[in-house]
Amino acid sequence: GVDDMLVENSDINNPLTLTQQDIYFDQIKSLNQPFYNIGGYIKIRKVDVEKLSNAHKRLVEQFDVFGVQLKVEKGVVSQFVSAQRNSKLEVLDFSTMEDPVQHADAWLEELFGQVIDVEGTTLFKAFLIKLGEQEYRYVGVAHHIIMDGVGFYNWAQTLGELYRNEETNETQCKECLKWHEIVNKETEYLKSERYQKDKRFWEERIQSVSSGMFSNRYHHTKSGLSEKKSDRKIWHLSAHDKNRVSQLAKVHRVAESQVYLAALLIYFYRGYQCSQLTIGLPVHNRRSAKEKNTIGVFTGLNAFPTVINKDMTLSQLMTEISRQQKQIFRHQRYPIGELLRKLRNDNAQTAPFDVDFNYLKLGNGVE
Repeated sequence: GVDDMLVENSDINNPLTLTQQDIYFDQIKSLNQPFYNIGGYIKIRKVDVEKLSNAHKRLVEQFDVFGVQLKVEKGVVSQFVSAQRNSKLEVLDFSTMEDPVQHADAWLEELFGQVIDVEGTTLFKAFLIKLGEQEYRYVGVAHHIIMDGVGFYNWAQTLGELYRNEETNETQCKECLKWHEIVNKETEYLKSERYQKDKRFWEERIQSVSSGMFSNRYHHTKSGLSEKKSDRKIWHLSAHDKNRVSQLAKVHRVAESQVYLAALLIYFYRGYQCSQLTIGLPVHNRRSAKEKNTIGVFTGLNAFPTVINKDMTLSQLMTEISRQQKQIFRHQRYPIGELLRKLRNDNAQTAPFDVDFNYLKLGNGVE
């Protein structure tokens, strides 16, 4: 059932966290765009559907994130954890169709293209798709304002744990944060000396950036943006190429993500003659074990200015990327919304990034 904490806090309004504020105010500028849908699916074989549905029900009832709702009163947005939530797992049967997988893929694309309302309603959806007698997909999608990539991974892992431990309810999230604890931590940060140090670091960094760094060359105009629908493309990397990237990273003592980032910069330099780019780099902002285990959203976004020239070797580029990332790591918690407001006030800029790049390495699947 729903634990005491959920019932106790169901009517308490809390402010949005720094991360949520950035997401919310960006989303309401484009209410008809599904920019912030996040989630995916788990491939499942030989599953007990009733047992899985029960595990999903317990998951939704036990964890705060699935009860979070937003409301706006007198122009002020807040959030609360509701004890009222839909814990039923809807089953969709595509198994009798000519090509169940193709139909499921098309349905998923349509699902992720639907806008999730951010006010006054549940901020997640879940389904079980049947593709064959012993082939299923568990689908989860949520608005980014309650979920990030690590959060969805924890969602999947916790579902698996509840499925295996039907009687005990034992999960990794016995060591995770309640929603009000997340909000309280954010409030403490805003009052801290750490926040002031981070603020000074980013303001100085912006001032040192050349005027061409925050170029709007690749950004849509406001009118064009309203006509452009969100889309996704998937390219698969072979195991052979993945291993080559891993070996290259080891040889040059950099992270795999820095190899991919270097390749991205080379692409724009060779293809579009861009020697300066500012990359938006998501950071997971999960420091403690409790934060790492929590189903929720902590992710932030850092402005990462880069410079490349024709004389640089791949090794030099990767090393420089690594050096720069270490420099900004200790200041990564500073909210991007503050940086955007500073840019608009000082330079009339509306977007600090030319390209967003996200590399998220998770585990090996759900047991």
